[in-house]
Amino acid sequence: MNEMTSEAYLQAVREYQDAYYTPETIRPHDYRTYQYGLLQGDPEQAMRATNLLQAQRAGVRPGQRVLDAGCGICGPSIDIARHVKGVTIDAVTLSPEQARHGRLAVEDAGLDQRVRVHVGDFHGLPFARETFDVVYYFESFCYAYEQERVLAEALRVLKPGGRLYIKDFFRPASPLSETEAAAFAAMCERYVARMGTLAEAAAAAERVGFAEVRKQDLRKLSEARYRSEWEVRQWIHSHCITDESGVPVLTRFGKRHYDGPRTAPTTLGELQARRPGAAGHAAADDAERRGA
Repeated sequence: MNEMTSEAYLQAVREYQDAYYTPETIRPHDYRTYQYGLLQGDPEQAMRATNLLQAQRAGVRPGQRVLDAGCGICGPSIDIARHVKGVTIDAVTLSPEQARHGRLAVEDAGLDQRVRVHVGDFHGLPFARETFDVVYYFESFCYAYEQERVLAEALRVLKPGGRLYIKDFFRPASPLSETEAAAFAAMCERYVARMGTLAEAAAAAERVGFAEVRKQDLRKLSEARYRSEWEVRQWIHSHCITDESGVPVLTRFGKRHYDGPRTAPTTLGELQARRPGAAGHAAADDAERRGA
């Protein structure tokens, strides 16, 4: 996959998301939020709670304009628009099928005046300079074939002082054994993902001009809020195998993604950064982040 041209890779991601990340292939109660790392407990309430937790950690405030970069079918956008007063969101996905389902979900929620869904590539965003207060990537940054280009685009469309937030799975910083490296490569192939380390993403953010770059392993931040590796495996398993007929069989999603008991090594990480400028807001933002 790494030998693909950028155009071929984007087409592969588009086809993958069209085929596997729509309501037809994901269980109904989970279909709005395609994330593994944060969901726990009762599905509907957990989706809402974790989307709002991420919005808080991203620094989303009432009245802001926000970019959901890699939006799926707008589960996070809908939850955030419903619960953060006056926020407007531009939601971008590479997948026409996800965009279609996302627009239907937004309209059904009565939020079509506050959430706009776009088909687009976050390597080249269709927005003017200094448009957004916050740009976030909720488990979508792994589809960046050129991290610096994606981050430079985020910097361009952020207002001075605007916030960048990334939450995703990353390749562990420690060296992998031969077996671990093979499992990691196989996982990236199944999910059409390109995962680097969290440190590499942070360094790329600094190179393109972001300030106050902070990174951390979310599994060490608050184990009560974040799924264990076993829970992630159980969640994936629930999408891959069904026994509605009385006999366990692989779902369409499972035929591609199920890998038995093996687990690929990953780190669930978070990156926060700011576009330089508007220094007067820094103290308030930092106080809010410490209270998140």
